[in-house]
Amino acid sequence: MTEADPKRIHTLLRELQNLIKNAQEQWGITLTGQGTINDRLKAFAPIANAVHPLGPVNIVGLSTEFSQKIASIRSTISNFRNTTIQDISQLNLIGSDSLLKKYQFTLKEESNNLNTVSEVREYIKICKELALDICQDSQDTFKFVIQETSTFCKQLGLKVWDAERSHGSTLTLSISGSIFVMDSIYEKEFSALAGDIQKILTDGHGIPLFHVERVGPSIAYWAPKYRIRETDWNNVKDIIVKGDSCESLSSFYQLWVMMEESRSRNTFLPIERNHYLIEENDNEFELLQSYDFMPQDLTFPLLPTPLKFLQQPKDGSQTSANIQFVLWLFPPVYVTDTVAKEIEDLAGFFGSRIMTDDPKSLSLEQLLISDIVPPAKMTRGSAMDISWEKKFEDSPYIQMYTLDMKHTNAKKIERIPFIYPIQIFSYIEILRQQLVYNALFQSCFNSSTYCPQQTSSKSSATTFEVNSNTTKVKVKVQATNPPLLLSVSFQLPDTMTDVLLQINIWRDCQLYVISQNQLWEDKGNTDTVLTQTLQLCHDVPVLVKWILNSSVNNFKSIKEEDLMEI
Repeated sequence: MTEADPKRIHTLLRELQNLIKNAQEQWGITLTGQGTINDRLKAFAPIANAVHPLGPVNIVGLSTEFSQKIASIRSTISNFRNTTIQDISQLNLIGSDSLLKKYQFTLKEESNNLNTVSEVREYIKICKELALDICQDSQDTFKFVIQETSTFCKQLGLKVWDAERSHGSTLTLSISGSIFVMDSIYEKEFSALAGDIQKILTDGHGIPLFHVERVGPSIAYWAPKYRIRETDWNNVKDIIVKGDSCESLSSFYQLWVMMEESRSRNTFLPIERNHYLIEENDNEFELLQSYDFMPQDLTFPLLPTPLKFLQQPKDGSQTSANIQFVLWLFPPVYVTDTVAKEIEDLAGFFGSRIMTDDPKSLSLEQLLISDIVPPAKMTRGSAMDISWEKKFEDSPYIQMYTLDMKHTNAKKIERIPFIYPIQIFSYIEILRQQLVYNALFQSCFNSSTYCPQQTSSKSSATTFEVNSNTTKVKVKVQATNPPLLLSVSFQLPDTMTDVLLQINIWRDCQLYVISQNQLWEDKGNTDTVLTQTLQLCHDVPVLVKWILNSSVNNFKSIKEEDLMEI
């Protein structure tokens, strides 16, 4: 739209309305029903944990676009006031007032007509989508989607290629621009591990995903232990080698790379250089003439030697733009404010206000159970005055969990802006550590242990209860230092021995369990066995069950096959 063809005021207002509506939808806000806005917002308490630079909405982009819309509306109204209305008022004719009223009425009528047309367009769009959904010929649907995608990409100035795959009816649509550059060292890492796909998922850069329903490179980067145990990894390996879509990975934690506008200009590689990685056949002396190198070589845990990367061209005037890469996370990840700040610093958001403590925000502990206990029923600092119980069929013990409540400031992360692709692995390591901590916490507090019919305050104050069939053991969980440390304490009913365990989570996601008291004769072996057990399952109740079922005599003789059975 040029200055000679300005947008009409009703169009600008509709665009502003859609801008706000889209932001509300991304934040999960639906202001419907009765009462004031504040009353209706109470049902969306986690919103305070999502409004920040790593949330679902690009706040910088939203602020910029909102200001532009307001400026355009103000300019349009000012022009109308200074030209049209002034021209009419200057008509020195009898009845000029009635002429002005007639003109205003005409404008109002035209605006109503345009709004009706806009609504009709929306209905036509919906009808088109419904017709596509019920289309009996899947081939027609397929062609329509390909055609619409190609047209849209070409309107954005992207290049589109398509090629028929020889082993099926799948059509690969290749889309490229002049700035997007992505490195993948998957083949080298894959060879180094002799095809150990599971190791690449848990310790490496993640598993590339093919034929996913979104734009941009996608990676599966983490999965809970129970998902890993359920997965047929030989089948996954075969599918990946073929380059097919793998349904088994759809339930894993994923991230994908897109691009968005940024406030500052960022420099990218020129079109003649399609990757940042400095390979063995590259002439480093020649590259140094044109590029800045990363300050230090990067070491990856699954690769035998460090890797060198380019940082940016020395002359980036031809390859800079107000855009940036962005990682989208699915599902979103709940992290502590400390972790969020670390990610922000790595992304270059120094001095941002992500650490601002919003009194309406939920703690990490509350967020991790927000799918079970409605956020509207939780307030800041409220104790989890709820009963959480775990019973195993092959154990006479009922584990009754309580949380030594603290307010760990937290954020819900959905997107991470970044500049260099080599930053991705650092983000993956940070997220994995937090996810391991979250998994340990949620192994105690989840939908299967939740007992809404009773509260923890009504239960006995003793550390365990015994009846004819079962023994109830109270287990206290302390969020000591998320995501680095989680403490668990309980008492052995038979010996009245206190058990205090500290679970350390390292950046490489390795767990180390340290018993704080002398439970068994060989404390070193005790800690090793506890660590091995928890490392296999990432499940605190399973670890507690194993301790409760173990005796002094057989504890030291634990074998690897016994751990695998857990």
